[in-house]
Amino acid sequence: MAKLKLGKFDLVDYLRTHEEIELSLKACRVEAGDDPMFMAVVEADIERARARLPQRQH
Repeated sequence: MAKLKLGKFDLVDYLRTHEEIELSLKACRVEAGDDPMFMAVVEADIERARARLPQRQH
């Protein structure tokens, strides 16, 4: 049987707007439950995603 090769997945590559980032964060909070390590990884990804976007105008 041939081995399946998967590429690296990075959520940040798919978060293109501030709204997508917020929706992703909300979904991850629901999914994480009481797993602080999961949320630590999510928060780092969210910060990287935010750094790629232009700053919001207030």
